[in-house]
Amino acid sequence: MTKHMTLREIEDRFEEAARTLRRIPAPPGSGPKGYSSSWPDYVHEAGHAYGYNDASMKIVPSAAEISRMEGGCVRADP
Repeated sequence: MTKHMTLREIEDRFEEAARTLRRIPAPPGSGPKGYSSSWPDYVHEAGHAYGYNDASMKIVPSAAEISRMEGGCVRADP
């Protein structure tokens, strides 16, 4: 017997899928063309050249999160 999802469960699935999509890294070269350069960014201050600026970290989604996102929210059973 199939389990029927509640409205709250469907909302949770959509929210998780949106979070997963935001965390998936964009492949190199996927940005707009024409305003890019193959050269690295110019460092304007010496402190920035040695890593004295704020560090940032991007959390990449796990394979299980991506599989749940690709699986969809509602199964259409015949």
